[in-house]
Amino acid sequence: MDRRLKETLTNYIFIAPAVIGVLLFHIVPMASSLYFSFTRYDVVSAPKFIGIGNYQAMIADPLWRRAIFNTCYYVGVTLPIRLIIALIAAVLLDQKVKGITIFRVIFYLPSI
Repeated sequence: MDRRLKETLTNYIFIAPAVIGVLLFHIVPMASSLYFSFTRYDVVSAPKFIGIGNYQAMIADPLWRRAIFNTCYYVGVTLPIRLIIALIAAVLLDQKVKGITIFRVIFYLPSI
């Protein structure tokens, strides 16, 4: 076996756990969720394919629009505000001023 092939196989062996983890914990659950979204499934009986019926029922639900609005509000308003506050806190914690050690202790104490 030549050196280049051996290095390639070694590289594949090193990335195999990460690839297997992504497949098992991300790709498979997403694919099964997509599949089950097109079925009527109650865990006790076998899934029965119903096409886009679940999506039609979801859109017909009056709470669906409210849920979409709440999600968009959270992503568009709440999330940026939290990120800005976190950035300000990070900048404040990085300052070289008198008493910063006490401020850092008070800030991180709830985490501990």
